[in-house]
Amino acid sequence: CQPVRWSPDWKSTGGQAARGARASGRGLQGAASPLRARRFDTIAFMKRFSIALLASLGFAASAPASSQAPAADPVGAFWAWFVANEGRLFQFEPDRDPRLMAQLFDQLELRLHRIDPGLAFEFSGAPIDGVREFVISAEGVRALIPVVLRVQREAPDLPRWRIIAFRQRGRPGDLEWNGERIAHAAVRVAVGVSDKPGMLDLIVFLPGRNDREQGDNISITYLLLDNALGEFDVMTKVGYIEAVGLDDDRVKDSVPIAELPPMFDAFYAIRQEHPGPDDASDK
Repeated sequence: CQPVRWSPDWKSTGGQAARGARASGRGLQGAASPLRARRFDTIAFMKRFSIALLASLGFAASAPASSQAPAADPVGAFWAWFVANEGRLFQFEPDRDPRLMAQLFDQLELRLHRIDPGLAFEFSGAPIDGVREFVISAEGVRALIPVVLRVQREAPDLPRWRIIAFRQRGRPGDLEWNGERIAHAAVRVAVGVSDKPGMLDLIVFLPGRNDREQGDNISITYLLLDNALGEFDVMTKVGYIEAVGLDDDRVKDSVPIAELPPMFDAFYAIRQEHPGPDDASDK
């Protein structure tokens, strides 16, 4: 998994490549990882080859149903693995033996993806008061909201951990993306009322980016918005999102991204106090 560094906090997140699929699932074009796709294709081919080979040797492709063990609950299996490796996960440091930590995170991601391949995870930085945060993310896909809530709900008692559903709002900070620093102070946002009832549309203006990098632009935009507004609100209260460069003419109608959270909260506070005719359909 690739680390994402939010300044000044550090968070490790599972599967940056999956964010392309996450973006397309939210209504925008994104590029999935070709390496991952090739790996899955290879696994599928080997499975088909093995079954064909066994059949040619006179073996049954599968055991009789009565002798097969019932499939384990992937949520329970995930938490059992987490508990068994809790000490190593709690003590990890981002710059200490990255190879071993990558192997550990790969194992965690493998078990999380057995629940649903669209899920992702994040760890907080150094423990605070002996407690570390573990975040389970839907990668912005609304259909995965109940899955994330179930994983959180079925977490065992872990005194040294705070298990969090969805990425939460964070402190403003620069974003490091594939060796490039995205200056938070330079990011701007234009806000408009969406055609979707009860939602806002956002145009995010990114410094130093262009339309040829649209796949990365979308991933960067969702990370910035998740940090500014929280993943759940981005999924449920934002309609259309567009990622463009600062050279776009519409930047004249934008504000710094630091001003987005209070504007966003004020809009929904007013809607709650004075619901419109479309609000009944939101409930």
